[in-house]
Amino acid sequence: MIYIDANEPKDIQEMLRNIGLDFKVKKLYVGDYVVEGKNGVIAVERKAISDYISSLVDGRLQNQLYNLSTYYEYSFLVIVGYVSYALMYSKFRRDAYIASLISASLKKSPTGKSGQVIVVNVETDYDFALFLKMLQKFLNEQELYRLPRLVVNKEDKELMYASMLTAIPGIGEEKAKAIIRKFKTIQNVANATIEQLMNVEGIGRKTAERIYKFMRGDVSGN
Repeated sequence: MIYIDANEPKDIQEMLRNIGLDFKVKKLYVGDYVVEGKNGVIAVERKAISDYISSLVDGRLQNQLYNLSTYYEYSFLVIVGYVSYALMYSKFRRDAYIASLISASLKKSPTGKSGQVIVVNVETDYDFALFLKMLQKFLNEQELYRLPRLVVNKEDKELMYASMLTAIPGIGEEKAKAIIRKFKTIQNVANATIEQLMNVEGIGRKTAERIYKFMRGDVSGN
């Protein structure tokens, strides 16, 4: 579910309906939107670029970021609009604007959740509606943890599989490599018959029988 603060523009609600999102309008005390999914809850503060700049000047933004960081582990500050045009017409210095984005992202509340506020810029309110849709989809389908993806080249795979085969009594590194070169994977070795194992150079019947039995749970070495 997406909760929308009652003060947010009605046209955004219509955009959300048009892209198939369910939402409820209510008074929110922190953030303009709260997106709930199976794997988490995230608050979103939406600011038109002109409002972002004015809130920097009058200090409102500092309090809003403090509340987001206090009450939510993760939240987004989404700035909507064309930054270059807004800076040109407001006479707001570009380096000050960039510095404010860094400050918004890195500073955390010393109390409560001490959460991370992530700053995103989109050009239109329709982009913002799509942002909410994608955020909810992510929360429903993805865990909030990033895990490394192990990339192993062909040579590394062969070494890894061969090292596993050296656990078989009587199978040294060279024989293990020969077996893997022939069968490519451990699964193929496990599915091989004794006769097929004997087709590997250096593997006789007794050794082939030992490999065959080992792959089927007999680790006695006989």
